[in-house]
Amino acid sequence: GEAGEDNDDTNNNDGETKKKKVTVRLGVKLAYELFPRSLLRRVKSHRSIEYDAAQAKHAANVRRRLTEWNTANPDPTKSTHDQIRIRNDLMALLDVLELKSTSDAADELYLSDPGPLYDCVVYYDGTDYRAVIDTSETGDMTKAKPMTDFVKERQFATFGNVDMLNYAVNIYDEGKVLSIVCDAGAHGSHVAGIAAGHHPAVPPSNSDDEDEQVLSRNVGFDCMSGVAPGANIISFKIGDTRLGSMETGAALTRAMIEAIRLKCDVINLSYGEGCAVANSGRFVELAEDLVYRHGVVFVSSAGNNGPALSTVGAPGGTSSALIGVAAYVSQDMMKAEYSMMTKSAADGSSVNE
Repeated sequence: GEAGEDNDDTNNNDGETKKKKVTVRLGVKLAYELFPRSLLRRVKSHRSIEYDAAQAKHAANVRRRLTEWNTANPDPTKSTHDQIRIRNDLMALLDVLELKSTSDAADELYLSDPGPLYDCVVYYDGTDYRAVIDTSETGDMTKAKPMTDFVKERQFATFGNVDMLNYAVNIYDEGKVLSIVCDAGAHGSHVAGIAAGHHPAVPPSNSDDEDEQVLSRNVGFDCMSGVAPGANIISFKIGDTRLGSMETGAALTRAMIEAIRLKCDVINLSYGEGCAVANSGRFVELAEDLVYRHGVVFVSSAGNNGPALSTVGAPGGTSSALIGVAAYVSQDMMKAEYSMMTKSAADGSSVNE
């Protein structure tokens, strides 16, 4: 939301100082809405250990105070109303402190961990809109790095030492919308490396270590580089982290609009699913416009199912404007590549090869 306005001093031709109003927008973001599921589980586990340890220290302090109360009041029937209230409060507090953060009772009392909460500030510096995100959760924004749209300055940062998740930002609608962008999974980086990874050749190693010599030969032949080393990669995130990286129609549409705006030459889409009718739907219409009108080469995976009829996925295997790519493993390839390959004998028993 819009938080307020800051004043910036400017001088006119008469030497008078005028106040220029600069809008500063504030917001908050739950980190757990950004973290991929596998990372979310790891971070929650780490935080629960720290949380329970801190709670255990508080619980020990409450037990000490209860012991002191019992020592000072050996006969509770003679205690005053206020003294009884103090004892009951300590016992109730101890019950809460002894709850594990992952227990159902903690959920019912709203004690489960909501995760990190980041303060966000967006402002205009006279040239670009910039965002500052307090990932330290200390409220000290001076230590956070101001960032603008990734495409402008290629800036990125890391949320923390525990998650080790990198992120970038995009700012839309004159600073009204801040998009914090991070991976929902590793597949995009994996494919980008195959396509455009760039590892320049290095001189051969003079080490006597055999492993180093093999690695040196491989790197020397530049075998770690991708098919088009050093090509510019533009990432369009279409998978919603909150949905387990499932794509949405709105995200696909926005991605193709951005591909046109940024004049992309080749698009790779590693998403796909079944469809009832080939070459139909809003997405296919937009993809055809990209290919036939703007000359973009559109490559898409055909899925991991099969081999059998009708097992290719959409849009890679069902849309004529796209180049569908699928992996094929023959029986002979399986025998060579999979050590646990078995086949059934005539009586139904398994025969190892």
